[in-house]
Amino acid sequence: MATIIGTNGDDNLLGTTAADLLTGLAGNDILESGEDDDVLDGGLGNDTLQGGAGNDTYIHNLGDGVYTIIDSSVAASSSFQAAVPFSTGSGPVAVALGDVNGDGKDDLVVRSHFDGTVSVRLNTTASGATTPSFTDQASFVTEGGGNYVALGDVNGDGKLDLAVANWDSRTVSVLLNQTVAGTATPSFAPQVSVLATESNPFSLAFGDVNGDGKLDLVEGNHFSGTVAVLLNQTVAGAATPSFAPEVLFAAQGNVGYIALGDLNGDGKVDMAVTNTLDSSTTVSVLLNQTAPGATTPSFAPQVAFTVGFKPAGIVMGDMNGDDKLDLAVTNMSAKSTVHKSGCQRCHNHPSPCLGVWRSESAFYEKRQPS
Repeated sequence: MATIIGTNGDDNLLGTTAADLLTGLAGNDILESGEDDDVLDGGLGNDTLQGGAGNDTYIHNLGDGVYTIIDSSVAASSSFQAAVPFSTGSGPVAVALGDVNGDGKDDLVVRSHFDGTVSVRLNTTASGATTPSFTDQASFVTEGGGNYVALGDVNGDGKLDLAVANWDSRTVSVLLNQTVAGTATPSFAPQVSVLATESNPFSLAFGDVNGDGKLDLVEGNHFSGTVAVLLNQTVAGAATPSFAPEVLFAAQGNVGYIALGDLNGDGKVDMAVTNTLDSSTTVSVLLNQTAPGATTPSFAPQVAFTVGFKPAGIVMGDMNGDDKLDLAVTNMSAKSTVHKSGCQRCHNHPSPCLGVWRSESAFYEKRQPS
């Protein structure tokens, strides 16, 4: 490996065709790798790190300056048009997409923290249009201090209902969808409180925990460090939602967001939750042990995996095409950023970026936009 080190001035470092280590020092540097798998370390200053054809690693320490990464191993860059704003209630904190009126288009549902409402905007965007279009918002009353909204068919009538976490009142509410198919006006029944918690509910997710074909509710209790599971007992087509009493499972620290999916390939919905204490660096995974059709949910004790500092958002997806669900985690507070081109693995450097935890290994992967 060739080692190329810059000066304390503004340097332009060019790699060779071999595997190189390019290190900038105190200046505003441009580091450009060659054809092999290279390591580009910007150092202090406002640096540009430009990768070549190999699987390159980019290192930039938080606080060292503004940096730009150009990864030429990526075939095409992402592109979005300018943002189009749409008004909501006061203090929007959560958003969900789903077909509320059954016209085949995803509508916009927004949870507002301060005014205790959920806003619904039906999608009127023409197919292939370059500008999104939505109806005026229709607001539905919930309880104050809401943090989260989730969509799912609670009563099996083929319509997406709403579940909301009410932080201030420490409750979870469900609003059944009464919207006529294809109509231009959304309609929901008044909220029904299905859970009163001892801690502040922070997040929600729908999933069939016991395999009975009904969507159950999983709710994160922020300060108690627990996750509540409520099995769905709603009769098909019923006008009132019904859930069994909560069953609590321990996570770590302050529970943040929840992701549901089958992590171990047994056909059951497992859960992963972020632990958001200021000192936390973990996500908890709880494998589902609930028997099919059981009336009481069962999960294995949580197993903690190390990620970046103060993890927040979490989603599941198959990152490497091996038919296993991996975890992607955002970290709110950290010290450094490492980017690995081509989604290759790199060792754990906690950072305020998107992290990918591969389910088959003890490596933590961070990927910044190219």
